[in-house]
Amino acid sequence: MSFTSVLEMATIVAFAVVLIGGRQKRVQGWKVVAGMLGFVGVLQCVGMAIVAYLFDYDERFFAGWRLDVAFVLCTVSWIVSIVAASLVALSAYVLPSEGDYELIPDRHTGF
Repeated sequence: MSFTSVLEMATIVAFAVVLIGGRQKRVQGWKVVAGMLGFVGVLQCVGMAIVAYLFDYDERFFAGWRLDVAFVLCTVSWIVSIVAASLVALSAYVLPSEGDYELIPDRHTGF
């Protein structure tokens, strides 16, 4: 779960870079941001599932133990991450592309 926290911070930085960057970063950056959000969401879901399984079946969790606010926050976090990843990917396909400018073709590569 600590690893997912670090990845979420990296995702926030990626969001900032994509939003502040130019047109090319916005056009290509949504793939990275959506991928990172989806990956973080899946990792958090797996971590939460492991804790839930251990809570039910491990003898270290005896009667009287309960899952507290952190478990609820983890659940909310992975749901929000997966929904945000889906919406970012969906918006890239649904919204019209920016028409600011076109790249000048390079005479050597043709791009």
